[in-house]
Amino acid sequence: VDRWKHAEIARISQLHSKGPKIAEFTLLLDKEVELLRCIEAYRVKVKEDSRKIKEKQFLEEISKPVAWYGRDGKLITMDTVEIQKARKLKELYNSFIRDDVEVKERIELLVNMKFALQEFRHPLAEETITLLDRECDLLVRRCDDQQLEFLRRRVAACVLQLIKTSELNSGVTKRKEVRDYRKIENSRLQFCEMCHQVKINTDFPLNAKMSGFTVCTSCSWKDVSERCWIDMTPYKFILRAVQRDERKRKCWGSLAFVLQEKDIFFIVEKLWHSHSAISECTEMTELRLCRWRVNEDWSPWNCFLVTVQEMKAHCKLEDPEAVYDEELVQKVLNKHKLAKANFEQLLAVNKRFTESGDWAGIRAPAIVRANAVDRI
Repeated sequence: VDRWKHAEIARISQLHSKGPKIAEFTLLLDKEVELLRCIEAYRVKVKEDSRKIKEKQFLEEISKPVAWYGRDGKLITMDTVEIQKARKLKELYNSFIRDDVEVKERIELLVNMKFALQEFRHPLAEETITLLDRECDLLVRRCDDQQLEFLRRRVAACVLQLIKTSELNSGVTKRKEVRDYRKIENSRLQFCEMCHQVKINTDFPLNAKMSGFTVCTSCSWKDVSERCWIDMTPYKFILRAVQRDERKRKCWGSLAFVLQEKDIFFIVEKLWHSHSAISECTEMTELRLCRWRVNEDWSPWNCFLVTVQEMKAHCKLEDPEAVYDEELVQKVLNKHKLAKANFEQLLAVNKRFTESGDWAGIRAPAIVRANAVDRI
C-alpha cells in the first residue's frame, strides 16, 4: 500500500495541478483508507481463525489417549478417567459453538450446564452461570441469532476457560500441563525485554548479527508494525542469487545459507551504501553480492557489491587486489573489516566449525540433498 501510494502521488503530481490535483489527492486518500480497512479486516479474520485452530488443537490434545509401544512393538492406547472427562468437555464445547441447534435443545444444554457448575464455588463458574441465565432469558424472549452472537461468544470463551482451569476441570489438563512443564524444563528460557515474560528460545527470532535473545517473535512483530516499512524483496532476490551461485560451486557450507534478508539488507545498505563499488550504480535490480576472492567461500567479509556485468568480469579474476587500484582495494578491505566486526558472532561460529572439521559433516548430507533443493 505504501509503495502504491507513493507511486500514485508521483503520478498525480506530474499530471495535475491546483484544483484537480487536490481532488485527486482526496480520492487517493479515500482509496488508501479503504485498502487499509480491508487489510485490517483480513488481519482480524486471520487472527480469529488462528484462535479457533488453537482452541481445537487444545481440545484434541487433552482428549488424546495415552499411547506407548509395547515390547512386541505394537502401539498400545489407554483412556484414563481424565481423558474420558476431557472428551465429554470437548463435545460440550463443540455443542456450545454450534449454530444449527434448535432453541429447545439450546435451552436444555444451557440448563444442564448451569446445574453442573453450581457445585463449584469459583468466580469464573459464577460468571458463567450468570451468562447462561441471561442467554436462556433472551432465548425465551425469542431473540434472533444476530442479537445473541456476542453473548454466545462470551459464553463459549467462559466455557473454554472453565476447561482450561485446573480447579474446575477435574484434572483433565494435568497431562498437558506436565508435558508443557517438561518442555519448558528441557528448553533454554530467555527473558523478553519488551513484554517482560520468560519464554523458551524457540519463541525468539534469529539472525546472523544477534549475540543474544532480547525481543520475542510477537513483540518483534509489534515493533516492526510501528516502524517504517522496508521492502525486502530486492534483498531477498540478492540473497537467492548468492545462494544459487554457491550451489553451482557446490559450496554447501557457505554462510550464504545461514544469512537472512535482514542480514543482506544490513550488508547492502549499511556497509556498501546501496551502490556498486565500481560504477556507483544504485539500481537495486542490477546489484549483486559476489565473492571478492573467487577461490574462497562467500561470506560477509568476502563479498563485493557490483552490477551483473561487473560481476561477470570480476569472477574471471584470480587476484582482484592486483587488478583494481589501491584505493578501491583499501575501500573493499575496510568494508570486510566492518563486516567482521558486525558479524562477530557468525565469524566465531564459522571459525569453530572450520577448525573442528564439523563443516564436513554438514556438507555431506547437503550434497546428498542437492537434487532435492528447490530451484530459485
